[in-house]
Amino acid sequence: MVLPDGEPKLVTDYDYPWQACWTADSREILFVTHPDTGQSALWRIFVNGGEPRRVPARGEAVSTPAISRNRLAYVNTTGNSDIWRLELTGKEAMKPPSKPLFSWSSQEANPRISPDGSRIVFNSDRSGSFEIWVCDADGTNPIRLTDMKAGDSGCPTWSPDGKNIAFDSAKSGNWDVYVVSAEVGLVRRITTDLAEEGSPSWSRDGRWIYFGSNRSGSYQVWKVPSEGGQAIQMTKDGGYYAQESADGQFVYYLTRYRSQKKGLWRVPVSGGLETLVSDREFSRVQWNLTDRGVYSIFDNSISFLDFATRRVRSLAPGSNDLGYQFGSGLGVSPDGKWLLYSAGIYNDDIMMIDNFR
Repeated sequence: MVLPDGEPKLVTDYDYPWQACWTADSREILFVTHPDTGQSALWRIFVNGGEPRRVPARGEAVSTPAISRNRLAYVNTTGNSDIWRLELTGKEAMKPPSKPLFSWSSQEANPRISPDGSRIVFNSDRSGSFEIWVCDADGTNPIRLTDMKAGDSGCPTWSPDGKNIAFDSAKSGNWDVYVVSAEVGLVRRITTDLAEEGSPSWSRDGRWIYFGSNRSGSYQVWKVPSEGGQAIQMTKDGGYYAQESADGQFVYYLTRYRSQKKGLWRVPVSGGLETLVSDREFSRVQWNLTDRGVYSIFDNSISFLDFATRRVRSLAPGSNDLGYQFGSGLGVSPDGKWLLYSAGIYNDDIMMIDNFR
């Protein structure tokens, strides 16, 4: 097969495009927005570029489009993710839970446990768009903290004193970092750059918020004073999802989706040499750094990377036969005795549209 010559041309980078296929007349490309954005949807765009247009396909989470003449086939996934609790110690250690900690008919994801272990923060689309919610550690007394409306919000994380929660939101038209009071719901915008900023986390002393941004032209780890102000670039060779070590000496981080730089890396909090910690693949937002190692979700299994032994062990595999899948986010309790994750049971159906133009 002879491949064409020439430089590749960027058609779109809208919301992580993937799973592309040509229309029958070869004038347009169909693509799916990546589920990391919160919802996968089907879009179309002319090969010469322009604004993508949403394809009115039935289903809330569509993927894998294929076209044959005037027929479009795709997969529609149904189901919702709940918040589950896994015991790490005691008689029930590592036993798969029989039911969620709490279950609504909406999507719940990205659970994080407060520094004192008494509350949980998570994001949910129960109100129509993804907002930031808190509840007690047993899943009772849920309260919505944000009302961003114009854009989905996610990736919540507690400040070290448990008084505030940093999160990202697309309310302004692009992703920015915000902070909301854990008690009264007062929201402050922390980043105002026109670039994309997201996946925030706090320094151990609460003075800084780490985040990922492409404001330098490529995605790197940055930090900004927790009260707002001038941001400082932490990495130069790629980075995005960052968490500070328990001793406050290093920032551990992963790279953004599609990056060529794989594995877990770290850089001193003052900046400097970026070193590889583990070449194991991690699933971006689904990891939690502790003083002993890293809990993560990858390949439909919860695992633990032990810093002392450099070994990885599986704690709780999912069940592919039942359609059980882990969702977004994972949080470990401050005492290391339990963790939370989002997961659900999903069904896939093949759908078809006749006379597709």
